[in-house]
Amino acid sequence: MIKKNCSRQAPMVAFVDFKLADLENGVTLDAIEIQSGAVLLGGYVEILKALNSETSDSIAVGDSDSPAEYGSANGADIGVTALVPTGKEYPVINNVTLTWTGVGIAPTAGEGRLVVEYMATGRAQFSQG
Repeated sequence: MIKKNCSRQAPMVAFVDFKLADLENGVTLDAIEIQSGAVLLGGYVEILKALNSETSDSIAVGDSDSPAEYGSANGADIGVTALVPTGKEYPVINNVTLTWTGVGIAPTAGEGRLVVEYMATGRAQFSQG
């Protein structure tokens, strides 16, 4: 028999805007802090102003263990790229990270937004049932 869990919580959403000046080619940067017990449910990277390295620009989203844990976006294309949730639970406070990898001439422009939606195990805002 499964013991039902009557605890309920709304998903938490966090976002951060970034510009080319915030990024360093090949360097993984902390972008959004998430609490212990957090499990990423979804999110996206939105490229608002394309990076223009001429060859390629990739924006990877991950964490300290795996810089591309949740996927990557093409920084040269304006648009939205969904993150891929993995079910990973963070036992301690951690950060969702961004890593920009540019190939070609150094870009002169670029802006984006990272949005993450997550829940926290052991958290309850109300009960049902």
